[in-house]
Amino acid sequence: MILIRPSNRKGRGPRKGEMLSNRSALSELLSLAWPAVLQGLLLTVVFLTDRTLLGHYHADGLGVVQICGPALWSLFSLSGSLDIGALALMGRARGRGDDRGVINLLRSCSLFSFGIGTLIFALSPWLTEWLIMWMGRETPELHQSARLYFFPLFLSAPLKMLGGLFFSALQSQGDTKTPMWISGVCGFTNLGLSALLIYGWGGAPELGIAGAAWGSAFAFTLQAALGGWSLSHRFLGLFSWRKFSFDYSIVRPVLKVTRGVLGERLGYHSAFLLFSSLIAGLGKVEMGAHQVLLAVESIGFIGADAFGVASSALVAQSMGRDDLRRAQKVGWLSALVGGGLLLSLSVIFLCFPAALIGCVTSDPKVISVGVPCLQIAAIAQPLMAVTSALAGALRGAGETRSPLIASLLGPAALRLGFCWLFTYQWGWGLLGIWAGSTIDWFGRSLYLAWAFHSGRWRSVSL
Repeated sequence: MILIRPSNRKGRGPRKGEMLSNRSALSELLSLAWPAVLQGLLLTVVFLTDRTLLGHYHADGLGVVQICGPALWSLFSLSGSLDIGALALMGRARGRGDDRGVINLLRSCSLFSFGIGTLIFALSPWLTEWLIMWMGRETPELHQSARLYFFPLFLSAPLKMLGGLFFSALQSQGDTKTPMWISGVCGFTNLGLSALLIYGWGGAPELGIAGAAWGSAFAFTLQAALGGWSLSHRFLGLFSWRKFSFDYSIVRPVLKVTRGVLGERLGYHSAFLLFSSLIAGLGKVEMGAHQVLLAVESIGFIGADAFGVASSALVAQSMGRDDLRRAQKVGWLSALVGGGLLLSLSVIFLCFPAALIGCVTSDPKVISVGVPCLQIAAIAQPLMAVTSALAGALRGAGETRSPLIASLLGPAALRLGFCWLFTYQWGWGLLGIWAGSTIDWFGRSLYLAWAFHSGRWRSVSL
C-alpha cells in the first residue's frame, strides 16, 4: 500500500531538498515538456500530411476519417486509461527509488494491457458495424471504405495498447525524450508507408483509403517494439519469460486510479461521440471542414497535452517523495507556462486562418466554412493548456474525482448543450460546434483550477 500523507511541518519551513525542488521546478518541468511538445509537433506534421494524402486521393477520404477517427480515438483512449494509473504508480516508485517496484508494475500491467487489446480485436466485427451505423448513418456510401479502414487498426489493437503503456512507463521515470524519438521514427514510417499503400507507389499494392490504416497499424507495432526495447535496456531482465507473470495484487492500486480515469474518459468520449454525431448531420462539406480544423488545431491540443504529461509525471514523483510543496508548484507552473505557450498559437490562428486551412485542403468551400471556426478556436487554445496541465497534476497525485467531474461538467453538459443550441436551434452550422466547444474548455479550466487550489489531492491514499 502507498499512503500519501499531508505534511505536518506547517510553519517550520521546507527542508533543504524541498527548497531545491522549488527552485528547480520550472527547469524540471521544461526539461520534460519540450520533448513532449516536439513529439506532439512531429505527430501533428504526420497527422496533417496523412490527412492531406487522403484528401487529395479521393473526395471521400476525409469523410471516412470523420466516421472512423473519433470512434477509434475514443475506444483506444478508454482502453488506455490503464496507462494513466500505471504512470501515477510508477512515478511514485521512481520518487522512492524503487526500481524493483517499477519492474513488477510493468510486467503485470503489460499482460493486462495486451489482454485488453486482444479483447478489442475479438469484438472488432461487432464494434465495426455498430460504430459505422452510429457515426456514418448520414453517409451510407462511405460504409464499405470505413470497414476496410477499421480492420487493420483493430488488428493492431494489442500492440497499440502495449505501446501506450511503454510510453507512460518511460514518462513516469522522467524520460520524455525517448518517446519523442520513437514517435518521430514511427510517425514518418507511418507517413511513408501510407503514401506507398494509398497510391500504390514503388510497386506496392494500391489500397486506397485503407492504405492509410495499414500504415498506422504498422506504426503501432513499431512503437511497441521500440518502446519495449528501450525499457529492456533501462531495466535489465524486465522481459525475462521466467519472471514475467501477472500479479493482481500489484495491478490493484493501478486499477484504483484507472477506475477514476476510465469514468472520466467514458463521460468525455460518450459525449464526444454524440458531439461527432451532431457534426455528421451537417453534411459532407462540414464533415470535411471539421476534419481539416481538427488537423490544424491538433498543434495546440498535443502541445497542451505535453504539459499534462510533464505535470503528471513530476507530481507523481513528488508524491512518492512526500514533497507536497514541489507537487503544488509543478501543477501551477504547468498551467501557467502551457497557457502562455498556447496563447501565442491563438494569435497565429486569428491572423492566418485561411492560410493554415489551405495547407490541408484546396477546396474553397471547406476553407470558407473553416475560417470563422478556426478564429473561434483561437480563444480555446490557452484554456486547453490550463485544463490539460491541472488535470494531469491531479491524476499524477491519484486524485481522479475532480477530472471525472470536469468531464461531466464540460463535454457532457456544456459542450453538447451549447453545440445543439448554437448549431441546430440558432442555425450557426459548424461555427456553432466550435463555439460550444470553446465554452466547454472555459468551464473545465475554471473548475480544475478550483479543484487543484482546494488541495484535496494532498491526502490521496492508494
